[in-house]
Amino acid sequence: MGMIHGGWIVAKILKREGVEVVFTLSGGHIAAIYDGCKREGIRVVDTRHEQAAVHAAEGWAKCTRTPGVAILTAGPGVTDGVTGIANAFLAGSPVLVIGGAAPLSLWDRGALQEMNQIDLLRPITKWARTVHETTRLGEYTASAFRQMLNGKPGPTFLEMPMDVLNNLVDTDAFIDPGEPASYRYGGRTAPDPDMVVKAAAILEKAQHPVIMAGTSVWWCDASEPLRHLAERINAPVFLNGAGRGCLPPAHPLFFTAARRKALEGADTILAIGTRMDFRLNHGRPPLIPDQANII
Repeated sequence: MGMIHGGWIVAKILKREGVEVVFTLSGGHIAAIYDGCKREGIRVVDTRHEQAAVHAAEGWAKCTRTPGVAILTAGPGVTDGVTGIANAFLAGSPVLVIGGAAPLSLWDRGALQEMNQIDLLRPITKWARTVHETTRLGEYTASAFRQMLNGKPGPTFLEMPMDVLNNLVDTDAFIDPGEPASYRYGGRTAPDPDMVVKAAAILEKAQHPVIMAGTSVWWCDASEPLRHLAERINAPVFLNGAGRGCLPPAHPLFFTAARRKALEGADTILAIGTRMDFRLNHGRPPLIPDQANII
């Protein structure tokens, strides 16, 4: 039996998820999380601006293929991080953003830096919630990782009021942080086998195949399978987004400047981990031929 404060509970879940560092700009509303991180051996990097903290968290995620964490103080701290959060949302980057908030007991009474943060963050996150009880901080933090990494990755936001973080609870009074142990799925998803066979048959017959590979190739650590596939079907490869670098620059099938010419002459286009957005003319002619097979 012992006592533990809310910020330490949060840090315990971060530690369980393998978080090594959090990015922040120091603020009083979230000081308890700093104390928890210190106790759990998690490095706290203080930036000059909250936007930089979120960008740094996303940069960490992109470089390590593990979730990045940004901790922002209430009100202007959270609003200053909005550009970084929106960027992570559009890029599909797994970033947990924790926002401080005025104490629950002072809501709607003009507390310091009090504002409606959830409605602001909901359109640019996969999942946004407020934690109302100290005993549920572990549950919500674990859930944020589950939501962040389920399907296409993206940022999640947790609003943690100051009194919820500062409250002390008996270690026997709350569910052990992160329980149950399997609170998120750790396996890899697989495509429909019949569709894979169909795609393979189309590629086998292709005379002028082209591969467009993007960000998800990086997140899935699929550089080697991409190279093997390109060499197997002898297809030029064009990369965009975070997919850049997934083939060595000297590889004979890696191309850059000839993308339009290659796509216009392709009979089969394999798009891997990239959207049919403006870069591919939304999958329409004249960039994408009407008669081309698109996988």
